[in-house]
Parts: sequence; structure tokens; C-alpha cells
Amino acid sequence: MGDLPKITKRGRAYSALVDDANGRRTRLNLGRDKRVAQRLLIRFLDRRARIRAGLEDEDSQQADIGPLTEEYLAAKAREWSASHMRCVRAALPRDLAALRCRRVAQISQAALIRLRDSIAETRSNRTANARAGFILTFLRWCESTGRIPRSPVTRVPKLPTTGSHQTRKRHAFTPLDASRLQAGADEDGSVGDVVAVVIGTGFRLGEALRLRWRNFSGRALRVEQSKNGDARENPVDDRLARRLVELRTSQGLLLRRPPGEDDPILLSRNRRPWSQKGAWTALRRALRRAGLPAAWPDGTTVDWHALRRTYCTWLAITGASLAQAQRLMGHRSSRLVLDVYTDLGMVPIRSAVDGLAALRDGSSEDQEEHRG
Repeated sequence: MGDLPKITKRGRAYSALVDDANGRRTRLNLGRDKRVAQRLLIRFLDRRARIRAGLEDEDSQQADIGPLTEEYLAAKAREWSASHMRCVRAALPRDLAALRCRRVAQISQAALIRLRDSIAETRSNRTANARAGFILTFLRWCESTGRIPRSPVTRVPKLPTTGSHQTRKRHAFTPLDASRLQAGADEDGSVGDVVAVVIGTGFRLGEALRLRWRNFSGRALRVEQSKNGDARENPVDDRLARRLVELRTSQGLLLRRPPGEDDPILLSRNRRPWSQKGAWTALRRALRRAGLPAAWPDGTTVDWHALRRTYCTWLAITGASLAQAQRLMGHRSSRLVLDVYTDLGMVPIRSAVDGLAALRDGSSEDQEEHRG
């Protein structure tokens, strides 16, 4: 077999540059455990040698989808967040079964498109795209780890996800309605702290609930791992900073000790970390106390993500640039900031027009001075 290709660490995962059975140069992803990475590389090289020698053909030697799926989920358990793992574990086996294919080689692009479209009949286009993406990622993993010579499908066109294609549009609160919601949440209890953090930072609910006191510097809150895997630090205004300082003091009185650096910032009424389900239930109670609807006449709805959309819309109202909003929201695409998370109807335009008039007047004066 000769010398093994060099295994290198890129970020938190190991990989190696190899030639596949057809001589194509590719990077083999080998996971985060070095010993597992060495075994996977040897398995890939052995499979490649057998294919080149004609001892394996691409169809008959492929393993069944079921065992491959379990291997894949087990390999990714240490790489993915718990919430993403639950989502993929719930959807991937069910969607693969819906394809009615026993072997990986039997999966076709047409079958994946039919599956994507059937999901879109009852779910949003974004969900349908994501679940088709789960299968594509699974196929790429099978190829990169040598389970199959090459993926039978490399691409599935995505359904549109913006504008009229959104099935659920979140509401963006006005400052007055947001104050009413905050008052209702504070009246309900500790969920008021969650509302204040989410609407004051734009963090996702899961990111907010995972915050620890070590993540609060006094002027900013830091998410150690966001949805896209990156860390993110958002400044907080004076009001939220004071609230967090007071919260830490009150927690110390309740716990009869100063909160540690690893203690959660946000605790429920029973002094335990919030669960996602508990936070959703508390938000519905806060809406009722505030006299605010969960579904608005314009077709928008209120959930925790609506507070995130409110934050992004307020950034636009205050004149934040698109680059600033994208960074604060933790998005890799500016289109998502504009198309999904900003309520353009709330953004004032009068000041922009007044600015044009001032620009024209100033330009005329400059021209007169130049002539003189």
C-alpha cells in the first residue's frame, strides 16, 4: 500500500489529501479523533486498492443504507451540537426510508427532488431544502470516508425561501409593543430576563440559554458556538448591562453564594437552567399578560425568533450598516439579513429623502463658490 498520505488537522477535524479510485485529487474528511482518522484512512486506501484491482465493483460492494446511516450518525455525534444532532437523527432515517432505496447507489437526483417537493407540501421550503441537504451531506461523508467510490448525487436545486415563499413570517415589534411584552414577561417571572437578553442581543433562544457568566464582560455577551459553529460577541446597551449586573446579585442571594463563571446566566423560576419547551410556554404566558396576539392581522406570528427579527429591524431603523447587522446577527449571508430578518416597512425613509435635499443644496453652494 506504500506510505500513508499525511493526516493533517484543519480546525477541529483531521483530513488527508488522497487520490480516489478514478485518480481524482480529493480531501478526505476523517473526523476529530486521530486514532479513528487513521483507521478510516486505511479503510479508504484498502477499498481504493480493491476497486482499482477489479475486486470490487461500485454497485455490488456498497453497504446497505441502514448500517451506513448508523455509522454516520455515530461519527457525527462528537462534531455536531445536541440540537442539530436531534434534528438530523429524527429526519435522516425517515427520509432515506421514504426514498425506498436499499443501497446508496440506488439514490438518484430525481428521487431526492421528489422527496424535497413532497416535504415542501406540508413544511416550509427552507425545511425541505435542509432535509434534502441532510441526505447530500450523508452521501458526501460516505464518499469521503471510502464507504462508496463516489456519491450518486452531488447536487439538488434549492427551492426559493424568500418573500412569498416563506410559510412563516415572524413579527417585528415596535418599541412600544416590545415594552408591553417586556412588562408582561417581567410580571410572569424570570422569563423577563430571557426576553431582555434575546431582544437586546439578537441571539437565538438556544444561544441565550447556553450563556454562562464567563460570557458576560460587563459591556458585551459572547456566544461560544453559534448555529454556524463560530463564536460571536455582541455589545449590550447600558440598560441590559445594568439588568445583568442586578441579576447576578439577585442570583447570589438566592443561591447563597456568588454565581460561578460556569453557572448559567438565565435560570427559570425553580432556579434551574431553562429548557426550550419551558421557555416557549413562558413566552406564550407573557404574550397573554401583555395583551399581545401570537398571530397578527398581517399574517406574521410571534415566537422567540420574532424577537430576533425585531432586533435586526431595529438595527436598520437606527442606521446600522448591512455589514454591521450581518455580524451582529451571526449570518454568513447578507441576503438573509435583508430578505428574512428585516421588516423594511418599519424602516424610515423620510430622513433619507431629506438627506438628498441637503446634498443637492450643498452641491449647488459648492459650485457657486467654485465659479466665484
